[in-house]
Amino acid sequence: MLIADPNSLREYLSSIARDPTLVGPVLRDLQPMFDHAARGRFDLGRLEPLLAGTAISLASGQPVRGLEPLSLAAGFDLSGVSWSTFDRVNGRPNTKLMVELGFSRWECLHTRLWVNLWDGLDHALWNTLMAAGLPETAAQRLYAGLTANLHEATYDLAGFAALGDSAETSVYRGLTRFLSRVIPLGERTDRPGIWLVVTA
Repeated sequence: MLIADPNSLREYLSSIARDPTLVGPVLRDLQPMFDHAARGRFDLGRLEPLLAGTAISLASGQPVRGLEPLSLAAGFDLSGVSWSTFDRVNGRPNTKLMVELGFSRWECLHTRLWVNLWDGLDHALWNTLMAAGLPETAAQRLYAGLTANLHEATYDLAGFAALGDSAETSVYRGLTRFLSRVIPLGERTDRPGIWLVVTA
């Protein structure tokens, strides 16, 4: 049985956080992700361009010139399209977190997120892609990019909260709230500044 347990993550973050006041707000922003995991499906919403552009730009450090929505309900074809996900666009946060948290805490936080959130969240996302009727090969490619971004954003949120970095935590709080409804797949490599965004 898959686990969606915010309390375990709350307890661990509270035990290592330099500023415990950040933990409660961060867990509230993560709650919709836990809800997706518990339901076994990822309930996507509609695109809000201003919110999406701001969240992506702040998190990636890259200008956003436009958004290309990909509707699961309507269907889309990504054959021949290439993109870079958040972890390729902006590798700075993970490096900084590993150094400042120390490897032991960095690894433990990663494990807590995997066991208590990511495993169930990934399962929910895969169920949603399959229910949309996508060919399995296309779904696998899409799933790989989406899970990379979800893991990156939620880890950075929890990690910066643990460090007590309120400025970075604020950036990833906004991104996580956005990601709970709409998921940016990545920036098109052939059209810099244009981001592929998966919606309902």
